[in-house]
Amino acid sequence: MKNNLSQKIAHVTSIILSNPIVDSIFAFIIALNESFVKNGSYDVKIALVSTFLLGIAPYSGAFVMYLRNKSDIFVSEREKRPILMIAGMIPLFLSAFYFYYIGYMWLSALATIFFLESLVYFLITLRWKISLHVSGLSIPLTTMSTMIVKWSAVAISGTLAFLNFVLTFVGFIMLPVLMWARVKVGAHTWSQVIVSAVLSILMTYYGLTIFGVQ
Repeated sequence: MKNNLSQKIAHVTSIILSNPIVDSIFAFIIALNESFVKNGSYDVKIALVSTFLLGIAPYSGAFVMYLRNKSDIFVSEREKRPILMIAGMIPLFLSAFYFYYIGYMWLSALATIFFLESLVYFLITLRWKISLHVSGLSIPLTTMSTMIVKWSAVAISGTLAFLNFVLTFVGFIMLPVLMWARVKVGAHTWSQVIVSAVLSILMTYYGLTIFGVQ
């Protein structure tokens, strides 16, 4: 009974912290932060565009496959992931140039890091089932926390500052919970989720440094 409950909790956690949901939320808040610092006001339009380009479009192939009963919602079969990852890289690649063109460097950096991470994980996935769930949380969480430290002296409104704190605090708490959940449901081993977290955090940190937004 206890094991069944933990399995259900792990499954629900995997759904709630799935890449489209997590990346959409972080992209929206990061866009609000950057638009406020850049323009002195919140640009909800660019935040919604960011949500679509970084949180929804890259995973549209998985949605289609699921709706056609070709896979489960998480695309658990490693062999089916490479083609979806290639398709997901296209909107990320275009997004990086788009955000750069309109002067949103943090969003451009995030899109670039997502793209490079997808490329690296694509190569890894050909031989090993690394956790995309964990990378989907680790990358925007590292970006968000770095942004907060970078702009600690910038006067951001109380509401957004509170959202920044809550999102980052909850993210750091939920990262190990997500790692446990992916192992508990049998989707990954501990080595796969740990490597994913470490690799994603390092790639994001150095990616932001190279991009010059740190």
